[in-house]
Amino acid sequence: MRPRAPLFEDRIDAGRRLAREIAPPDEPAVVYGLARGGVPVAAIVAEALGAGLDALVVRKIGHPDHPEFALGALTRGHVVLMHGLDRQADGL
Repeated sequence: MRPRAPLFEDRIDAGRRLAREIAPPDEPAVVYGLARGGVPVAAIVAEALGAGLDALVVRKIGHPDHPEFALGALTRGHVVLMHGLDRQADGL
């Protein structure tokens, strides 16, 4: 199996291309980026849209056999799994 070419040159390219696909908001908005890799993308989008910027600190839940493949994320008080499954994380 041949490796696939990356979809984007880098995170800045990804942010610029994403920003072109989003309609400017009619009222004040905030763009959230996941801490580390997502913040540079979110910053480009926020600047292009004239929106605020904030970051979310999460811990990735990796697949047991493929740790780089994210099954979801853990935030304070919530576990968010792919496909929109969200459940309260007891004890956090």
